[in-house]
Amino acid sequence: MSDDPPREAAAALKGDPNRAAGEHDEEEEDEKEIENPPWYATALVRTLLVVLAVLLLTACLLVFGKARMSSREVEELEEQWEHSIDMAHIIDVPARCPQGQRYFRGKCRRVF
Repeated sequence: MSDDPPREAAAALKGDPNRAAGEHDEEEEDEKEIENPPWYATALVRTLLVVLAVLLLTACLLVFGKARMSSREVEELEEQWEHSIDMAHIIDVPARCPQGQRYFRGKCRRVF
């Protein structure tokens, strides 16, 4: 009998004389490949790849999608801003209220 009786017994049950001699077959190599999957098959790497793909898609949608304002919308906002700056001189805001007072509803008023 050999030094490894369980291996020999298993080989005898399968009826493979080469296996009893200690030779490996393709099934064992396939099992080893399954035990150690390639780097891209691990769950962490797959998850990171999915997250990266989602971020890339989001960035593309923001840059090339409808998230950008049209030039007409930008011009309208600039006109509104210029108009609000032009109207600022009409509002009567004193440069400074006396000590103990604050500007409220168009007048300097005492703070309680």
